[in-house]
Amino acid sequence: MKDVISLEYNLAKELLEVSNYEIKTRYTRPTRKLLGLGQLRVVGQRLIDETTIELIISHEDYQFGLADSK
Repeated sequence: MKDVISLEYNLAKELLEVSNYEIKTRYTRPTRKLLGLGQLRVVGQRLIDETTIELIISHEDYQFGLADSK
C-alpha cells in the first residue's frame, strides 16, 4: 500500500486507483462554527482488506463562520 497521507485528495485517489485499489472515503471536520477552506487533503489512511483502502480526508484550513443555516 502506498503512503498518500498529506497529499491532495484527487492525486492520492488517482495514485491508488492506478494500483487497482478500491477507495472509500471518510470526511472529518471540526465543529459547525468553522468553514472548510482550501483543498481536501488526506489526513489518514487504512487498509480495509487486500483491495480496499479507506482515505480519511479534511480541508487544509478553516475559518470561523456558520457552515449550515439550520
